[in-house]
Amino acid sequence: MNKAAVTGHIAGESAAKYASTVGRVEDDDGVCETLLKKSMTPLDRVGGFTSDHVTTRVQQTIFPYEVHMVMHEKRLQSALTMVKFFKDHFISSMKASDLHDLRKVHESRNMVQCAEMLLGSPLVRKESRGTFYREDYPERDDENWLKWIIFRRDGDKMKIWTEPVPDDSVGDLSMPYEERYSLKYRSG
Repeated sequence: MNKAAVTGHIAGESAAKYASTVGRVEDDDGVCETLLKKSMTPLDRVGGFTSDHVTTRVQQTIFPYEVHMVMHEKRLQSALTMVKFFKDHFISSMKASDLHDLRKVHESRNMVQCAEMLLGSPLVRKESRGTFYREDYPERDDENWLKWIIFRRDGDKMKIWTEPVPDDSVGDLSMPYEERYSLKYRSG
């Protein structure tokens, strides 16, 4: 599950590359001002949850062995329910004492969003594959699960769907799974 993260370095380079191609953008409709105000709001709160509290609660929820490594639908669903509770009740109430703390508030908010995806993905995938182990679906199922799981934010909700893995990423299906992928990654 930890391979779903995208580094800030890659995101920053991509954003800079995009920004260099679009030129000056006018904020006629006040979107930038609205986003700036929203992002700074935790500095104005006197009471609320700290980023350390939220981060700790998320980590306690998603990293236990029986949730993260030996997965089962009931445990994944329970953890996802907690993460959605954090999203609904903690995120909008987080406070920051200074700009450093504000950065941590935004990181905690992003951590909740990533946790939702990290738990949602194995709930969709009804099989075990490689180091991905579902206790309730212990067998690999190439017929139904040579698929990618895709997420996209849709307002305040997460939209999730599957797409077949492209043929050029599947490898030689006549080879055993372990050999097919270990050879591909060793040589590339």
